Amino acid sequence: MLGTAILSVGGALGLYFTGPVLVKLVYNSTYVAEAVKLLPWYAGAMVPLALANVMVNDLLAREKYGVVPWMVLLAVGYGFTLPWVLNHHPGKN
Repeated sequence: MLGTAILSVGGALGLYFTGPVLVKLVYNSTYVAEAVKLLPWYAGAMVPLALANVMVNDLLAREKYGVVPWMVLLAVGYGFTLPWVLNHHPGKN
């Protein structure tokens, strides 16, 4: 868990500092400024996702299946919430 935390935080920091420079070098567009603003948020969201993935895999490998109903409940909740959000908060076209 500690190794995953160190790697994911290091990767997030690397994306935070080098991402804007690399995106500006690769793409010449008006959307680059908006995309660069999202990189720190994306990097920050990936850290807990990576840690949760390691924790769930560890629990399942130890045959502690108590987490499975909660994961199914989360997936069902996501499945019902996503269409509701998309219908009530459509994107700008």
